[in-house]
Amino acid sequence: MENTEEMEVNINILSLLYRVLKRWRLLIICMIIGGVTFNTLFYIKSKKRADNVQHTIEEYNEKLESGVYDDNGNTIMSLPDFEKNLTNRQISEVNNLVSTYKMYQGPYSNTVEYINSSILMQIDPKAAPTYIIQYSIDTHYSVEYPEINKRDYTQDILNSISNFLLTSDTFKDISDKLSNEETTVESTYIQELISTGINNDIFIITVHGRTKQECEIITDTIKDQMPDIFKKLKGLYVDFDYTLLSENYYETYDRVIQSAQQSKADELNNIYKTTQGLIQNLTDDQKSYFYALLNNENTISVELPVEADSNEEDIDPSTLEIPSVRRFSLKYTIVGLFLGLFVSFVMIIVITLLNGRIIDPDVMEICFGISQLGVWRVSKQPKGVFAWLDKLLIRLLDSRGEYNNTNDGFNRIITDISLSSSLNEWNTIYVATTSKKSQTIDVMSLLADELQKKNMCVKFGNSLYSASSSLEFLIESDAVVIVEQTDISRLSEVRTEYNLCNRYNLPIIGYVTLK
Repeated sequence: MENTEEMEVNINILSLLYRVLKRWRLLIICMIIGGVTFNTLFYIKSKKRADNVQHTIEEYNEKLESGVYDDNGNTIMSLPDFEKNLTNRQISEVNNLVSTYKMYQGPYSNTVEYINSSILMQIDPKAAPTYIIQYSIDTHYSVEYPEINKRDYTQDILNSISNFLLTSDTFKDISDKLSNEETTVESTYIQELISTGINNDIFIITVHGRTKQECEIITDTIKDQMPDIFKKLKGLYVDFDYTLLSENYYETYDRVIQSAQQSKADELNNIYKTTQGLIQNLTDDQKSYFYALLNNENTISVELPVEADSNEEDIDPSTLEIPSVRRFSLKYTIVGLFLGLFVSFVMIIVITLLNGRIIDPDVMEICFGISQLGVWRVSKQPKGVFAWLDKLLIRLLDSRGEYNNTNDGFNRIITDISLSSSLNEWNTIYVATTSKKSQTIDVMSLLADELQKKNMCVKFGNSLYSASSSLEFLIESDAVVIVEQTDISRLSEVRTEYNLCNRYNLPIIGYVTLK
């Protein structure tokens, strides 16, 4: 168990990677399958969406052709159709409610229009753009005691500035500058943006806007008019001096703007609740008749009551267009390619790890402590158009032991076995294997011929799992050489082979790995 755990920890990553990449043809096939599959799914999805839209349009057209529905797909009914389901009292109640409802519609529409058009309603009260301009007024007033023979006109001048500044001409001038080709700003909404105040002999002008740019336009217009206003006031009162003390811009919370916006929102909400409360106690037939009367037509279209589904969007069938069916999606194809590559990559790794075959030439040395005599490549040389790619993978990831495929390498293996046998006086050598491949038998035969040339008795046979004669040869031998082939020999069978040698006290000279 300990050896097995060590084997699992010491798997050679390069060997594993080579076994994945050498199946690059399979990887490419899986990528193509993944790309085609995902692109097919995209096509099915696109086709299904187009079919659904086409089905909706066909149903809508069938309703129009039947003459029972209007252009909006609603049922066509006349007022008598509604009245026949109601009593005279119910009809009278609905007529009274319609009159009351129409009375509220005017204020409601006006409030909605004001909220949508007013600049003040569109300012963010938490960070309201604000400009403050301050002018000081000096009339050079002085008092000579004990006799006072002059009047101080400072407050009169300060109070009169607002009357000359906040005029329809000023608001019209500002609205023209704020308007453009896309939007028109009514002058009635400009007055809400400008406020004035007095602090001793200082006149304060506060300007609001949706943006800093709007504030600057309003402020510049006011500053341009101030000299003319002061000139007129000098003609009405005494001569005085004026000074622009400060001009500051900031964005800060404005309680007044928030209160104004909240007031309009409450007003709109109250009207809405009132109108909804009018029909709350009506029956379904009365509600249908109520909505019919609001259209003010003898023949009207009414949307029949249905259960609303909050998860579905309200789509007008008359505006739908059948989308084109796309047969190719680059995004879906790329996702499919990478998913196919990933799945095949993982599949090859899992199969390689679970099939129990030897994938690393060093695994027997790691698991059983057997010395490695050499690595011999027996696989055929790659052929075909892409043989260069297979050779490159071998050179980069699986080139270990290539030197053994020379005469010097093979002679080194023979010499190593011969010296070990001479030093330990082993006369009979058995070459064992668990592989049934002809390549393995050929290498064992070659080893036996070369060793016999050195006056050694060498025996070999089929796998210990397939022939009892092989087990007899094993018992009659003095030492063992193991020959196994990667991706063919199973580690569990090699372990049994190793245990047999230990059971009969047969020393293992080493092993040769065939790749």
